[in-house]
Amino acid sequence: FQYDVIERWGDLPDGWTLADTAGVAVDSVDNLYVLHRSDAHPVIVLDPAGRFVRSWGGGLFKRAHAACFGPDGSLYCVDDVGHALRKFDSDGRLLLELNTADAPTDNGYDGTFGSVTRSGPPFNLPTGVAISPEGHIITSDGYGNARIHRFTAAGELIASFGEPGHGPGEFLLPHGVVVDRDGRIYVADRENNRVQVFLGDGAFLSEWPAPRASSLCLDKEQNIYVTEMGQVMQGQPGNKHMVKANARPRVTVRDTDGRILAELAPREPEADGLYFSPHSIAIDSAGNLYVAEVCESYSGGLAPKDRPRLHKYVRR
Repeated sequence: FQYDVIERWGDLPDGWTLADTAGVAVDSVDNLYVLHRSDAHPVIVLDPAGRFVRSWGGGLFKRAHAACFGPDGSLYCVDDVGHALRKFDSDGRLLLELNTADAPTDNGYDGTFGSVTRSGPPFNLPTGVAISPEGHIITSDGYGNARIHRFTAAGELIASFGEPGHGPGEFLLPHGVVVDRDGRIYVADRENNRVQVFLGDGAFLSEWPAPRASSLCLDKEQNIYVTEMGQVMQGQPGNKHMVKANARPRVTVRDTDGRILAELAPREPEADGLYFSPHSIAIDSAGNLYVAEVCESYSGGLAPKDRPRLHKYVRR
């Protein structure tokens, strides 16, 4: 796993800049869809050379959080503050919306990590989305819940699993999700500093440590790419995967048992180490990687204003 790093990849129209870049997803012809926190143009499409193709989505998102493509070419986007999951075609036409903005689930969440006291139905600040081999929609939910939900392709809830806590099948901010070709579900259990693995029905299989794992993606060989935000700002009682407070933000490449095959660190953390904040990752057909950062919200505005929000790693 060797890559050439392109730090400031992607050409935007004059006067445009990327805000916090929460999600990235690659379509069937290797165009990159960038989901960032802009009211005017939250979805930006770039071709494989980084040239601007189009943008859409103005006014649709309260806060963009994650994205993935389905096998039919539809783009699924998570809006955490809007308590919503939306499905679009590649030109931005809305095909499906699951939305609980008027009545998010009451789970005891008070805005702080660890305050969820019980799990509930969708949604309360959902975080991630993936599509299973049979076409079901799998979502992680999220900041204000401790649950993984499975929906039919039409958006009907089939089942949910997960409770707040630190044990197997329990979550402390399930922040991202991916499903492999055998239907196993991998959950980035961020504040528990781990990835948990489940069968499609929610039965627990295994877990492995990953410091503040935030998102995951798979390549054709079923290697798993994990973004890890690293720095642990405070300990969580009962969390057996405690890591050092200065743990380095990174991307790891792992096998399905969690063994690390490679580690990608585009730079040493600057100053107090809060500036590199990998939030989402995607891979194209050539094995090139795209990593998105949320510099502003994660670091409390301490990141340099010109710090790139999007990185490309070209596979050698």
